[in-house]
Amino acid sequence: MMLNKKNLIVLNFNGNIITGGQVYDSMLYSTIISNSPHKIKFCEPKIYPSGINFKKILCPFIELNLLSKIIGSNICFFSSSSAYRHILLLIMVKIFLPKVSTMTIHHHYEYEKFKGGKKILFKFFELSFLKLIDSIIIPSPYVKARTEKLLPNKKIDYIEIAFKENKFIPELKDNHISELLYVGTIEPRKGIDLLLDSLFLLKKVNQNFKVNIVGDFINEAYHKKLLNKVLTYRLENIVVFHGRVSSNKLHNFFMNAELFVFPSLLEGYGMVIMEAMSYGIPVIAYNNSSIPYTIIDGFNGLLASNKNVEHFKELINKVLISKNLMKDLSYGAKNTFDKSRRELEFINDVKEFISTF
Repeated sequence: MMLNKKNLIVLNFNGNIITGGQVYDSMLYSTIISNSPHKIKFCEPKIYPSGINFKKILCPFIELNLLSKIIGSNICFFSSSSAYRHILLLIMVKIFLPKVSTMTIHHHYEYEKFKGGKKILFKFFELSFLKLIDSIIIPSPYVKARTEKLLPNKKIDYIEIAFKENKFIPELKDNHISELLYVGTIEPRKGIDLLLDSLFLLKKVNQNFKVNIVGDFINEAYHKKLLNKVLTYRLENIVVFHGRVSSNKLHNFFMNAELFVFPSLLEGYGMVIMEAMSYGIPVIAYNNSSIPYTIIDGFNGLLASNKNVEHFKELINKVLISKNLMKDLSYGAKNTFDKSRRELEFINDVKEFISTF
């Protein structure tokens, strides 16, 4: 079937891949480019100063200048994580460019990161934004279920995440010091401060471990808070922050890790959990958001009560002192990955999605 060539514009995407969500976005856009005649134009996100400031408050008005770039497009991809800054822009598109189809890739609900009045305000903007969008592309079963509950009857294009094959065969390691690994952005949502609390407690009962923390520092104030905690807890010889590393170095971290620790407080999917499982690494995580959709407690990892640092510590220690448990969870982790979706299934879903343009 021959498709009519259409112009697509993508807001707030510059190809810089840091998060799992950006990995998915890049896969989706590259698959559209490779399998259709459509032309895609990308607009880099505008960077605003961190913290509360005048520009951030006014950003919905500042972002209206993107309207001129959307003119001439048939389809506009908005970023749902920018719901507040783009709500007015979306309204203007609906009023003045009614023939432009609006879409968004929705990874998780941003408002769930906040508390109190801020949470209520951002929930209003995020749900209003999603109600106005013509089609919501959703990568994960958890977010799909949440959206069907929050926005019944809303059009959803469910294109589930897929993973590249990894033929790595797990082996039980016999290290003198157990290596734990965290991979992901360093920001409050990821709960690294709670991980340090757990490691401080773990150090009192188990000295034979070290932790490699790999990922970009998204929030400088949070980064300083973590470094201060490391000093206060005297974890300097146990915890190492590596920042962002090369693909080869990351591969080596996964190869050497015995246990993956993931204290995140909010995930739409948590792609890195499956990446760890592709190496047969069991995962310790909190029982929240999408995480129980991937981690089967006692089969491929262990789930701690949400934000319970003592429980998180106990589960880490439980695995470290039992080679049999480590072996069983490692088998379950690899088994889970081997049964996950592959790129060909993803490509076929995207092709079907493209045919609806």
